[in-house]
Amino acid sequence: MDIKNFIVNYHYVEDPRPDFSGIWPCSISEFERQIKFLSGNFSIVPAVDVYRASQENSRGNYCAITFDDGLKDQYQNAVPILKKYNATATFFIITDTLNGFLPSAHQIHFLLSKVPAEKLIDSFNDFQNQYQIPKDQRVNPKKRLFEDILIANFKETMMSAPQDLTEPFLGHCFKNFSLDPEKFGRGTFMNEPDILSLKDAGFSIGSHAHRHYLEENVNQKYFRSEVQDSKKILRRLLGEDPTTFSYPHGRYNNEVVGLLGEEGFKHAFITEPRSLRAGDSPYLIPRLDTNDIRKIIF
Repeated sequence: MDIKNFIVNYHYVEDPRPDFSGIWPCSISEFERQIKFLSGNFSIVPAVDVYRASQENSRGNYCAITFDDGLKDQYQNAVPILKKYNATATFFIITDTLNGFLPSAHQIHFLLSKVPAEKLIDSFNDFQNQYQIPKDQRVNPKKRLFEDILIANFKETMMSAPQDLTEPFLGHCFKNFSLDPEKFGRGTFMNEPDILSLKDAGFSIGSHAHRHYLEENVNQKYFRSEVQDSKKILRRLLGEDPTTFSYPHGRYNNEVVGLLGEEGFKHAFITEPRSLRAGDSPYLIPRLDTNDIRKIIF
């Protein structure tokens, strides 16, 4: 893999723990190992500067670091390491989490930490007839290859099925298995002082939409409201409009891409494990993730 001019994206940065087994975090020691490697072999610059370098065919070896979701563990565990290595980064915030909202993706993480994936699949298959989750083959053979087939299939189906089906089902699961999503949500995400502290320290803040719904599955009107609601909150908090956007789950559809420019965004980021190339759209900037970097430095 050509790793000149690339961007790495992270989500959870914490040590694995038995009470939260439904995620695959980058451990704190692994995160430091990766940042040490990146800072020693590349110039770590803001993500928009990596894009610019790729379009200008710069001779330098540049990389950037981004974080999706605005998780508290990023602030507590990743930021001190970034500062230690004098590395900058961009943090993409799900803005409704500042109001106590728990996105469906994180509801799924919580459920998978408490209930076996096979049991959740059986529950979903019994709950409705429209989507039946298989157990013997991947529903998306190109995604979630680092996860076992049951977990991958459950997550992919929860993402691809309509919200008016998945949201009632997730509520049904919390009630059926006697779980409290609000208890999980408390302390999971950064608060306003955390985000302001990041800005004051020189880190960049971008939008990860308002409620983190998969943009592949929403229409233009809804997507615009997601973007506008997110902009409004970040403008109030930061004193300026965000100009960078990370698509929820790193995915998009062509209908919504053009709306970002209309709303004042200059760059948007997807998930695709490759370096940037001349000619890449500023609204479809690829990013590797922690597992890709782990393979490179082994």
